[in-house]
Amino acid sequence: MGAPAGAPQPGPGAAPRGVPPLPTLALLGLAAVHGVSLAWVTEDAFIYFRYVDHWIVHGLGPVFNAGEWVLGCTSVPWLLALSATRLLAPAPEASLVLGLVLSLASVAALLGLFPSRGAPALPLAALLVASNYAVACFMTSGLETSLVLLALAGTVQAVRHDPSGWRLPAWAALLATTRLELALVATPCVLLGAASRVHAGRDRLPRALARAALPPAAAVAALVGTLAAVYGAPFPNGFYAKSGLAAWWDQGGRYLADFGSTYPVGPVAALAVLGLLVRAVRGPRGEIGPGAALGIALALYTAWVARVGGDFMHGRMLLPSWVLLAALADVCVGAGGLAARAATPGRQALAAASLVAAGVALIQVRSPGAEAGDPTLSVAGIVDERLAYAGPERVPTLHPWAEVGRTMARLAAALPGDRRLAVSASNIGIFGHAAGPGVVVVDDLGLTDPVVARGTLEARGRPGHEKGASPSYLAWRGVDVALAGAPMGRSDSALALAQALTVPGLGILPRPDPDLLDAASRVLDRPDLAAPLEAAVREVLALHPPPWADCEEAFAAARALDARPSLREVGAAFRAAGEAACRGGDWATAHRESLLRIREIARGPARPGWPASQLRDVAWYHRARF
Repeated sequence: MGAPAGAPQPGPGAAPRGVPPLPTLALLGLAAVHGVSLAWVTEDAFIYFRYVDHWIVHGLGPVFNAGEWVLGCTSVPWLLALSATRLLAPAPEASLVLGLVLSLASVAALLGLFPSRGAPALPLAALLVASNYAVACFMTSGLETSLVLLALAGTVQAVRHDPSGWRLPAWAALLATTRLELALVATPCVLLGAASRVHAGRDRLPRALARAALPPAAAVAALVGTLAAVYGAPFPNGFYAKSGLAAWWDQGGRYLADFGSTYPVGPVAALAVLGLLVRAVRGPRGEIGPGAALGIALALYTAWVARVGGDFMHGRMLLPSWVLLAALADVCVGAGGLAARAATPGRQALAAASLVAAGVALIQVRSPGAEAGDPTLSVAGIVDERLAYAGPERVPTLHPWAEVGRTMARLAAALPGDRRLAVSASNIGIFGHAAGPGVVVVDDLGLTDPVVARGTLEARGRPGHEKGASPSYLAWRGVDVALAGAPMGRSDSALALAQALTVPGLGILPRPDPDLLDAASRVLDRPDLAAPLEAAVREVLALHPPPWADCEEAFAAARALDARPSLREVGAAFRAAGEAACRGGDWATAHRESLLRIREIARGPARPGWPASQLRDVAWYHRARF
């Protein structure tokens, strides 16, 4: 008896369904062991955690700093998921469990266990995903990659099993909203769904397009509209900080080469190409083949990664490409059919053992620098980020940056009245999360700052770390303490002041506020702080003069310090710097012009060379901050 009309039909080349239990358990166990063994939380994930704590714990809303509505994280669905789990556990620990569960669910989806009964199994794809080092690293990490893997696995299965059903638009909507660039993957898949409905005679083309494409398109439009309404920009701030529309093909080529030289991309790609040829792109009775849709999605997304220059984290941006490539290869060899034939217990055990052995062999493939254990070893700025943070503790709460954050939190609490402490840094994740809501964290690199993010990209460098805040802008933001780069890699001048204050990573003090210095004396239990601070301040001023608008600001700072007998020595250093400023040093002129320009842009009409969008953001930020 034939299948009822309208029932889902297997896609071209769909493997026989029903991988036996032992091979299925073997692959799930392999993925679980691999992911748990490499579990970690990256520094960037703590940006998410600060948003979550401000929203769920402190009631400030999904913001990085209180009252500053800037979306400095990439994925809204992942932010919502972390916020939901924050009700049960602290965000760092909850992210480990959530990431692992979602990642294992993606492997289960590839094995046909869900989202729908009877979905074809892709055991080879599941094996390649579960044994990949980069996949296992980002099963946890605290980033949105695990949610991307699940949405992509669900989309792949919907494309192969039931392209004309409702599941494909639903999965495509989740995929495209988790990371907006993944709309490049969702688009050919939903077009396949529309073509399938037309071919089956269920709808005419306009209605089929509406049914297939409207849900994901509406979801993306709703997300973009919400971001524009809430945060004043249609895309996450990282898009602007990383100059998302700028092409960097040569760096993208290096990123692809780094991934391709590390994993068996060549053999898997050969199987995928062979699969496209054997399945002939078009399915039976003229239906567009799922292989073609997945192949087009793979080409579009991989080209986009190459165009934007990839990422500084090894493999992360290419994991969707790896899943798509693995699925195409599985279609070619019909691995699901081979696994389904292992019906007897003996054959099941043999198949399970073979899969585990193959997985263990593939797991031995590591990213560059892994064997040496050197997190600084990189290829064209591409690093194995996990090696920099992974250690005995899965969540780096004892990291030096966390200690700096906790010290700044104590310093903020010691300030009088409603005085706020503003600290600038380039590593804002672990530090910012530990500092808490009482510290305003200014991002030197612009990921959470709309003005720095829209600055001019003057030269290419490490991907995602190419823009910086000027000293004048930090002064305009009211920064009290500037952490000079990473606390473990600071300059000599910053180190001198850090040693004087006995705070690891404490950098220059752009504004010598007596209240701040008195609070530092109490927090650090250093009543004799003024004497060692004087020498440090003199050294800092000699190498890195402060961004005063004119020399009178230096004299004003000195007079304020003179009012505190214990700080008069420090005031003398600032008075000397004021005299140097009045002599017309080049640095004073440059900083004065820069600060005046910022003020003019924030308060006046647009000037040549400043885009209208940047003017609006600067003006908006000036109103919100001051």
